[in-house]
Amino acid sequence: MISSTERRTVGGAAALAWLALLVLVSCQSALGPGRARQEERQAYRQALAIQETDPAGAIAVLERFLSTWPRSPLADDAGVTLAAILLEQGDKAGAQRVLLQVTETLPPGDQTDKARYRLAGLQRAAGQPEAARRTAGAIQLSRLSKTDRLRVERLLADLAGETGDPVTQLFWLSQLYEHAPDDEERQAVDAEIDGVVDRMRRTQLARSAEQLRDGAISMRLRLRLVEMLVGGGDLDGARDELRQARGLPTRPADEDRLRALEVRLGLRQPEPTFSLPPAFADLRRPLVSDPSRAQGVLGVALPLSGDYASFGEESLQGILLATGILDADASSGPAGLRVRVRDTQSSAAGAERAVLDLARDDDVTAIVGPLALRETEGAAGAARQEGVPLLALSRRVPDSGDNRWEFRLGLAPEDEARLLAQHALDQGARRCAILYPRDRYGRTLRALFWDAVEEQGGEVVGVASYDPDATDFSQAIRQLVGFGFLTPEEKAIIAQRDRLLARARRFQPEKARKLREEAAALVAPDGSPLPPVVDFDVLFVPDSHENVVLIAPQLAFHGVTGVTLFGTNGWNHPDLVRIGQKHVEGAVFTAALAGAGGHPFHEDFARRFQATFGRAPDGFAAQAYDAAALVLAQWIDGSDSREEVQEGLLGLDNQAGASGVFSIDNDGNAVRRPHLLVVEGGTITTLQ
Repeated sequence: MISSTERRTVGGAAALAWLALLVLVSCQSALGPGRARQEERQAYRQALAIQETDPAGAIAVLERFLSTWPRSPLADDAGVTLAAILLEQGDKAGAQRVLLQVTETLPPGDQTDKARYRLAGLQRAAGQPEAARRTAGAIQLSRLSKTDRLRVERLLADLAGETGDPVTQLFWLSQLYEHAPDDEERQAVDAEIDGVVDRMRRTQLARSAEQLRDGAISMRLRLRLVEMLVGGGDLDGARDELRQARGLPTRPADEDRLRALEVRLGLRQPEPTFSLPPAFADLRRPLVSDPSRAQGVLGVALPLSGDYASFGEESLQGILLATGILDADASSGPAGLRVRVRDTQSSAAGAERAVLDLARDDDVTAIVGPLALRETEGAAGAARQEGVPLLALSRRVPDSGDNRWEFRLGLAPEDEARLLAQHALDQGARRCAILYPRDRYGRTLRALFWDAVEEQGGEVVGVASYDPDATDFSQAIRQLVGFGFLTPEEKAIIAQRDRLLARARRFQPEKARKLREEAAALVAPDGSPLPPVVDFDVLFVPDSHENVVLIAPQLAFHGVTGVTLFGTNGWNHPDLVRIGQKHVEGAVFTAALAGAGGHPFHEDFARRFQATFGRAPDGFAAQAYDAAALVLAQWIDGSDSREEVQEGLLGLDNQAGASGVFSIDNDGNAVRRPHLLVVEGGTITTLQ
């Protein structure tokens, strides 16, 4: 598609090159046998032959052609060529006059619609948008190529906007959205549609919603209309409109708005329940109590060079600790147990080579690794090809048909969301809110936590989002606590409250106290409280600790107090409490490793790791430790072939390890109960 600059350029090399190409194509098609008489073809060829060396002569020849043979099959080609030469000579008015002749008086031909497109562009540049719109509106889109059709749809959308017709503009933008050649262009049009929708009046929205009732943008039209009805106090009308919107195609960006409006208008109902593996306290038996009893060859494929080398080294240390090799005599090691290590080089190709090399040794009955998702994608095919169990440490491997040899042991976002939702409901917090970044991770966790809360019988009563690169979160926070859907009466009362509070800052304490009490006593016309309405017990923020320490004090500034902050494993960092201080006190979040006061399984692992390597372990080491221990447990139970190890791993239930409690489903995915950590007294500690 043409860029915004090209759309608004009438003259110039780009326009002339386009017209030159158009002329060449038309010449090749029009000169076919039977299309024009010999003398007409000769005259037209003469003009083409001299147009570069003698443009004035070519102009004269083409003008005589149109005067002599106005009904010729070549007349439209001659007119377009003449207009191109005039435009190149800087005669825009002459080019416009000729194109008008082509489109209105000459017989229709294969160049007529393209002439209309160029004429509309000239009329637009000359400050005649209405005329340009009429000209472009006569173009027969069905006769155009995909590229030319996109050009015309873009022109029609722009002209509708310039002439103050947002309903028609939205129609053509919807066509551009449907016909966009790639995701980048579709996203650009999508943003343009949002801007038009936001500026439309209620009657215009209703007309567009009816006109585009089954299109890809129908849902956002309905949602905007509902928001305007709510703002105008017509809650019954808003409910009716929202019911009509059900079942329409919905973008991820509209899901929050839909659910928030359904909650506001009382149209959402909760659903029931799920279960997670038990907590550490319910399990007493570790995966492997005596690794010296295991016999076999364990393959290890980890990134020991490249981008993930440091994480690979941590993971390898966890594996070696699990095997007991570092606890035994350095010259012999545990009897009957060997570890073969290969470097994946932090790449898919390197991981594939590493797995293939390890699999060629028939004594290798299982492989632990790789670590990163992009590595696992390369290794998975090799594991299937060789029929060797692969215990990948990544979160997930895309399904690819036969995946029975692949086991995914990483911490899964859905398990984090489920555990947090379960904990919230167990603590009596029935009403939750979500504040999330508008990126893939934030949207995924928003949906998972929302579903988990409702499955547990709770309710999500507020949702707001922010740009992932933001440092000011006030707009999202204000949306969350009720400033987004206000009736005119509510807005007036809030303005009155703000004036009282502003006056209170100028008076002595006693007078100021009375003014603040007067402001606090103000309520909405129906007696309900005014924003900020903090009607939730838990606020879930799926983001990194770097953003959380910025968000937490802004929440307090905007009156969001008395709620428990919930987060994911990205919160697990000392800076959370060092910078967040009192604003994160009581916060609850997930982690692959327990904090202070964890279960003896983890405490024993952490003590041994510290004694062996001189530092505390991280989640990578603990997870790799558990992966190796799973294989050792199979060997101890008598599984000594690849097939037996594979069968033994499938369906394992409630395994307790250094990294948590997990089961392995029949699809090879680990279902894991992550650790829950809490900030107490400025310290991160475990809840389990």
